[in-house]
Amino acid sequence: MYNPTVSVFIPVHNEEKTIRTALAFVQKIKKEYKNIEIIVGSDSTDRTDDIVREYKFVKLVTSKERLGKPGMLKRLYKVAKGEIIIIHDSDWKFISHHDFRNLIKIFEDPKVGGIDDVRSLPEENLPTLSLGETFVNRFLYEFRIKKYTFEKDGMLYAKDNSKFPFIVTIFRRSSVPKEQLTLCDDGERAVQIMKNGYDVIIPKVSIPYFLINYVRPLTVRTLFKQKARCSLARRQMQKIYNQYNAGILDFFIPAFLYSINRSFEVKAPKISRFKTLVSVFSFWFISGLADIKGRTLKASTKEAWKMRCPR
Repeated sequence: MYNPTVSVFIPVHNEEKTIRTALAFVQKIKKEYKNIEIIVGSDSTDRTDDIVREYKFVKLVTSKERLGKPGMLKRLYKVAKGEIIIIHDSDWKFISHHDFRNLIKIFEDPKVGGIDDVRSLPEENLPTLSLGETFVNRFLYEFRIKKYTFEKDGMLYAKDNSKFPFIVTIFRRSSVPKEQLTLCDDGERAVQIMKNGYDVIIPKVSIPYFLINYVRPLTVRTLFKQKARCSLARRQMQKIYNQYNAGILDFFIPAFLYSINRSFEVKAPKISRFKTLVSVFSFWFISGLADIKGRTLKASTKEAWKMRCPR
């Protein structure tokens, strides 16, 4: 039976409000798949480290220096034993209703380098501005499958000439370098995997296996900061890898229309239909202004990682 060691990396900085939930969900996976190690890398200054130490199955790596995600991942690679790596943000829930063993079994094919991750935000009880983001995430997943995949032997594969990268957080250790050059580490990882001659697989699932766990409302200020940072990430990917070249007509307008249509379908009892529409229009308006701001940012990748907004 294919039973590789899996290393789950959780890089954190001041995540005392979200880390318990993340570890509780990962613990469910550990009960299902024994050959797994959980490594938290922390450069926190709040109670995060104390909380992590309560979970005896977790290996904690700490730093007094603020390393940012790329710097912390370098340290985690040095102590990890796994052949398969999962990068797990502290504000995610790794849902265990999927058969984790079957997910890992995909790597039994030595040509598979990574799995496109399927992440989303739950549509019920979301902070109002977050609805627009969850609609766009779902559109992005469907957009990539429609334009940049092909099917072989019942599996979906990413096309190696894609101009809109897939998102890989579950991957074979040997298929990528230990360092990413851009803020778009998951998208960059997908490009690197294919450049190194490996395949990226897109699982056919109806329910995402990563859910983003918001514990505080997404404000106008945090959304603007987040999207300005995303704009810088896109520019980096365009410059280094000639990626993220989708245009207004073939991506952004369809994504906007998709968001509007989804706003009529969402089941969010605490949010009226009017508020849902307002949230979608607000999300796109703020994102547009932030994109303009992001085009002027001069921050390095290391500096820009510190711009990440707390969830």
